[in-house]
Amino acid sequence: RRRRRSCPLERCQPGRGRAGRAAGKDSEGETQSPAALMAWALLVGASVSARLWCSVELTGAAAGMDPFAASCHVVSRAMVLSAVCLAPFASWRTLPRTWGPWLAGMCTLPASSLVMSSKVLGLGLSQMLLKLSTLSTALLIDVGSGSLRAGLPWRVAGTATVLAGVAVAASAGEVALGFAGGPVFLACLAGTAVSGAGYVLQARLSAACGGRPDRPLAEKDEAEATAAVVCQAVSAATQILLLCILSWQGSTTLFGFPMLLKDAHLWIFEGLQGAFFLRSLQILGKRLGLAPTFTLMLCGQLTSAAALDCLQGAALGAAPR
Repeated sequence: RRRRRSCPLERCQPGRGRAGRAAGKDSEGETQSPAALMAWALLVGASVSARLWCSVELTGAAAGMDPFAASCHVVSRAMVLSAVCLAPFASWRTLPRTWGPWLAGMCTLPASSLVMSSKVLGLGLSQMLLKLSTLSTALLIDVGSGSLRAGLPWRVAGTATVLAGVAVAASAGEVALGFAGGPVFLACLAGTAVSGAGYVLQARLSAACGGRPDRPLAEKDEAEATAAVVCQAVSAATQILLLCILSWQGSTTLFGFPMLLKDAHLWIFEGLQGAFFLRSLQILGKRLGLAPTFTLMLCGQLTSAAALDCLQGAALGAAPR
């Protein structure tokens, strides 16, 4: 019996031929339109600004506490809540055997300074500086790993544009703060820049946990969810360790931050956003690349941060004096 030769186009169709079977396997929930992925990244960026706004609101519950200590309290409890939100999707049998997810949790150590920076600099400037750091770090990682094959001049130009915006906003911020706030201003800038680099490294390390390429899709998702739980648990542990150091210095106590019932909706959003952010980066970083993902997140963050700053300013202007 003469064997029928298959057409090259037929072999490329899902479910036909070796390449088609691989494509069909990826299409079981793996393939999405570029527009959907871009909208997803924009939504992630907007959620980051919303979470920072919630964190700033929560730090106001501890009147008289050191601002950095209050930020550590909020960040550590938010990360614990995020790990709890991710726990139902994890499994002990897919516990990471590599150091990546464990080290990824330590990359968020400067996250407390980001909350304080948002309170001092405002959401707009802090988000611009955060995105400058994340874009630069993601661009360097993509170039170093060889995943960036085209569009490098445009992405470098985009990063330079963000740098120019940060310089303009920072100069205005220095004038507003004056000489008394100069050291605090510079410390907040440095903390935000380090936080941005840490978020990119966290996404990079936590994404490399799917295991073998021939692994079933359900097992890959379970392994990534378990790695996200480990990452958030380690992040919470580092923040608690930082709180212990601050308690030893007398700046705060380990359980000295109040969790009020009226702020329950803010705490719930903090936990859900942390889980949404980390799982989204695990997926979008592989499908879009780190640099495009953080570029789209920049648009969502800056737009939502500007809107929140305007709303906050309008609320302060309408407040009775």
